[in-house]
Amino acid sequence: MTMDQTITQPTSAGPFHVARCLRKALCFVDPAQKRRLSKTSPEEVVSYILKGEATDNSLQELRLLKSQSAAAGNVGLYRTWRLRQMLESPHPFREMMTLFWLDLFAISALRIKDLPCYHAFCEGLEERALAPWGEVLGYVLQQPAFLANLRAERNYRAMPNRQLGEFIVKYLMGREPTQTQDTVTAVARSFTGLFVRGGELRRYEYEHDPAIKVIGRASGDFWPKDVAKLLAEDTDTAAVLADRLYRWFIASDGDIPPNFRDSVAKRILAGSAMGDVTVEAIATWAGRGNTLARRIKSPLEVFLALARPFKGRATTALADLVAELGWDLLHPTTYGGWPKGRDWMNTAQWARRISLAEGLLRKEDRFGGGVDLMAAAKSADYGDDWPNFLLDALLDDGLPPELRPAWERHLQRGPGEALLFLVALPEFQLS
Repeated sequence: MTMDQTITQPTSAGPFHVARCLRKALCFVDPAQKRRLSKTSPEEVVSYILKGEATDNSLQELRLLKSQSAAAGNVGLYRTWRLRQMLESPHPFREMMTLFWLDLFAISALRIKDLPCYHAFCEGLEERALAPWGEVLGYVLQQPAFLANLRAERNYRAMPNRQLGEFIVKYLMGREPTQTQDTVTAVARSFTGLFVRGGELRRYEYEHDPAIKVIGRASGDFWPKDVAKLLAEDTDTAAVLADRLYRWFIASDGDIPPNFRDSVAKRILAGSAMGDVTVEAIATWAGRGNTLARRIKSPLEVFLALARPFKGRATTALADLVAELGWDLLHPTTYGGWPKGRDWMNTAQWARRISLAEGLLRKEDRFGGGVDLMAAAKSADYGDDWPNFLLDALLDDGLPPELRPAWERHLQRGPGEALLFLVALPEFQLS
């Protein structure tokens, strides 16, 4: 089944926009890949995003370093290796989908307070990042990290953890907990008998409430695996997931088109792989027409958009700087996930983003030794044409004509000044 048949297209469909599609799926544009993919079909672009690049030993080395940092309980170093994996992974879309799930379930290493437990959870989640919704749910809801994140390490029969029920009802089912108290209670009772001991999940049958529970139209003696199955088949939950996908990958503002929600939710309920559903939705709604689909870049996206095409390095100083900007890779700040959209639109945030770009340019070891923009342009087959290399890497729709005079002035001052000029533009800050 082709992409055109699986996702309902927006009414304003037009020529396929490779750069916009790559930006939304991966958070960066590699100008050399953009050139190559511009000569292919939309289906080949989708395939490239899903498959990524050939895997080499470097990713395995990073995984080992992350694992060692987790075992040592070193949160700062673990954050650095995590950012480096985001930056260097040959499978950047899988990284973004893993981050999407961490945002949806609001899993935080700081809330869990058990770095090995958090690490084990993330490793399993990454393996399933592109899998069908039911498989992801079945994994997450039965993990010790999910319970610990909600302060639900102990689920006694006589004292069901209502925070568990409220989270699932509000953030996964999209219902107001105060108006669905019976469902909140039923979900909480389904988790009774589960305890987290030493970062491992223990199941005690005698502490489980065996009485009948009603969730939606189903009733029975449910455990978390049953809750996961019910949610995977729930139309409201599929609609919530479709909306979260739209906000994460396509547009942070404006109304969510009903036909987007309906078509994506239908595929979710059909058990399609979430990687396929997501990339095809991006290609249809961001790659074809729909020029109003804009997303305000998060600090992480700003970092990746600059560091990935310009061969920057991930260091502890840069990881800390991204965290200070409001995007701690290990800590969604609320149970609603990381800040989004207009949360990033303020003067202080804009100034700090410029500082982040300046950090990448600095010839200091703590910032990775500084990026070499002209060398990066040559490695991408642009030769000495670094100005167009910068434009292709950072702007999806080119430079507005009215900015040409200012652009020419900054070009005279060198690549670094030209880069900072582009980073300050709204056209860059909007993906």
